[in-house]
Amino acid sequence: MNVSISRLSTESDAEAVLEFWNANHEECFDDRYRWAHTENPAGKGITFMMKDSASGECIGCTAVIPRQMRIEGTSVRGGVARDFFVHEKHRVLGPALKLMKEPVSVVRENELDLIYAFPNGKAEAVMKRAGFKYLGPYIRMVKPIRLAGRARSQPLLELVSKPIHFKLAPCKKLCTLGYQKRKTDGQDRTVCHG
Repeated sequence: MNVSISRLSTESDAEAVLEFWNANHEECFDDRYRWAHTENPAGKGITFMMKDSASGECIGCTAVIPRQMRIEGTSVRGGVARDFFVHEKHRVLGPALKLMKEPVSVVRENELDLIYAFPNGKAEAVMKRAGFKYLGPYIRMVKPIRLAGRARSQPLLELVSKPIHFKLAPCKKLCTLGYQKRKTDGQDRTVCHG
């Protein structure tokens, strides 16, 4: 299968990207696209679209979202490789691998110092073949700012949370009760290229 991959403009190609993502995902990407690609304080997102050369049909997309990072006290230009999707009719290794090599090129061309990703089980093999390396488990810790969301699962806390939220919010011990760990397919994965 012959495919062509192009780097898209954040502004002028947004409609085509959103049309593809929204048609192939259960969640709506409009707000996420704006947050990650156009309003990102670390820079505009970098999106690659793969098309079938014969029909011109969009069959895949992936993106790199810039992040300002510090590693051992040094500022680095990082990015998250995400939103990797190949239409199910075209999920053979060749096109998927070709598409995943595009985010890697962002590092090779010195636009970013490193990229990292949190692939699902299906994408992990493709990412490794594209040049990503497994670093280790990923643990995400979240400190809740408001108790109302956490309170929904605890009726007594829900009853009292809103009236006394302003008094409880500064209490660090109570706020740290909401740390959470993110798991993907029952396993934590982090891969990186850089």
